[in-house]
Amino acid sequence: MPKASTTAGSDCIKWHPGHYLFTAHVRTYDSLWTNETIKKNFLGIQMKFDWGPMENQKDAYDFSQIDNVLAYMQKMNAKYNTTKRLVIQMGDKIFNGGSTYEGPAYMSFDQGNTYEGGYFQADTRGGWAVKNWVPAVNDRWQKLIMQLGNRYDANPLVEGIVFSETIVHKGTGVDAGRKGGRKNNINMNQDDDGGDVSGGGDPHTSYSGALSNSGYDVNQYEQIIKSNLAVAKKAFPHTVIIQYMNKFTGNDGRPATNSPALLEDLANYAAQIGVGVGGPDLQAPGREGQHSQAFPAFQAHAGQIPLGVAAQGSEYEQEAYTAQKLFDFGVGGNQQSYSDDITLHLNYIFWTVEDNHTVVHFTTDVVPVVNAENARINSAFPKALASDASPCTE
Repeated sequence: MPKASTTAGSDCIKWHPGHYLFTAHVRTYDSLWTNETIKKNFLGIQMKFDWGPMENQKDAYDFSQIDNVLAYMQKMNAKYNTTKRLVIQMGDKIFNGGSTYEGPAYMSFDQGNTYEGGYFQADTRGGWAVKNWVPAVNDRWQKLIMQLGNRYDANPLVEGIVFSETIVHKGTGVDAGRKGGRKNNINMNQDDDGGDVSGGGDPHTSYSGALSNSGYDVNQYEQIIKSNLAVAKKAFPHTVIIQYMNKFTGNDGRPATNSPALLEDLANYAAQIGVGVGGPDLQAPGREGQHSQAFPAFQAHAGQIPLGVAAQGSEYEQEAYTAQKLFDFGVGGNQQSYSDDITLHLNYIFWTVEDNHTVVHFTTDVVPVVNAENARINSAFPKALASDASPCTE
């Protein structure tokens, strides 16, 4: 792998803030290279890579999915005389996707119960979350982080590593079991934003048993995330690291009553060790889910640590939003949309490349707005990183 060059010995961090695409398949969006407007304004792609395919057998690591993406990007960069970069999202959970479990198979089929089933089914529509709160599971997760760092930290095309959101469920309660993969199915009827998903009832009355019986404790879970970030900083000293935060799930299955305080504490710790925070949903005013949860922590740390947020399909469906409002809320600097004291002042925005939503479309709405704004972003090197590092030079 090529090394990241530097003007300050080994004390540098790759730093290319801006607008990125968010897509599952790099080859399906060649317009990053072939469309001149997109090529000019978007710096790369964030893609999610699930744990299972990277370690389906214990200690047998297979990073071919990432390698193939990077090889393709390198080929396209050379062909079109540009440099587009990859942000790797670590896949240890998914919500609302109708997805089957994509964690390591050896955990879910473990007969000795070392991993306590390996995962928690986190959504009635097929979501799941790896049980990082089980020590044996999280030990394997940290080993995976170190393996990835050894392979990709020095690669100049790997701009960042994103860890998925802090919440562990959206409207279900199915534990893979503490005994040989036994499942305890519990009907859940409501997602975390209060939306009814099956026609009535309180989803949390039964959910709390499944979650707490799985060994989950919200305060311990925050400490586990901190320990994982410390490992990530060791594994990726030259790479931007972003921990997605939205809410913390309480032991009773509802958003934890101390969730805002835990999010603030986690952001403070991120600043202490020199990593960033962000989130999976660019919820501008009009959809208030994050405005009393993670967003105050983002705003308090703007300019101090890397900040990156994704604009996903749920944002593209909101009648209160336009592409311009999403841009202005994320970047700031347009007083006609929002005063600067409530905007996020992000360094990275990851735009979903979808055109099948009812309100906002990527090609006809997002791309023209980013182009008209000259792809402006908050590009200053974060102060918490600048004390002992500088941007890498290529």
